[in-house]
Amino acid sequence: MSAARDVVVIGGGVVGLCIAGELAGRGAHVTVVDAGAIAGAASSRNGGQLSPGIDGAWAPIARRALELWPALGERLGDIGYLREGGLYLVMSADATTPEEIVAYRRERGFVAETLTPAECARRLPGLAREIKGGVFSPKHGQVDPFLATRALAREAESKGVRLLAHAPVMAIDTTAGRVEGVRTDRERVVA
Repeated sequence: MSAARDVVVIGGGVVGLCIAGELAGRGAHVTVVDAGAIAGAASSRNGGQLSPGIDGAWAPIARRALELWPALGERLGDIGYLREGGLYLVMSADATTPEEIVAYRRERGFVAETLTPAECARRLPGLAREIKGGVFSPKHGQVDPFLATRALAREAESKGVRLLAHAPVMAIDTTAGRVEGVRTDRERVVA
C-alpha cells in the first residue's frame, strides 16, 4: 500500500507532533511515523522540566520554546503547565559561582538572577548550609509530559495529520538527493 502525503515526519514525540501540527495548520498533508506508540517514548516519560541549558546555535530556539509554552498550555488544555521558575543551587564545593552562571545565562539571552544562601533558604526551608547561593530563572516551568504529548497528538489529528504508530522506518527513499518518501515495515509513505 502507498499513501501520498506532502510531508512525512519521523517521530511521534513533542518535536515531531509540533512540526506536524504546524505544517498541517499551514495546509500541508502530513503523516507522522513512529516505531512505537505515538507519544509513547521519551517525550512522554521525562521530568517535564522547561528549563533549557542549551548553548550555541540552539540557545535562541530554547528561549523561543520557553516563550511558546504558556500559549501552548492555554490552547491544549490540561497539560499540567506551571511557570513557577527554576532554582539552581550552587554548592560550596562547586568550582563556579552563582554570579558566573547568571552572567553565562544572560549572555545567551536567558533571564536569571543571583540568590544569596539566605534567599535560597527562604525559598527552600531546611536547605543544607553548604551552598554558595543559587540562580533563579523565573521563566522556567514544567508540564506533565504524558498529558502534553498526548494533547499535541490529539491536536495534530484534529488538523488532519495521519498518525502511523508501531511502524518502524526501514528506509528513506531518495532520488537525486531529494527525499521522496519513507518505507515502514507496513507501507510506503510518499512525500
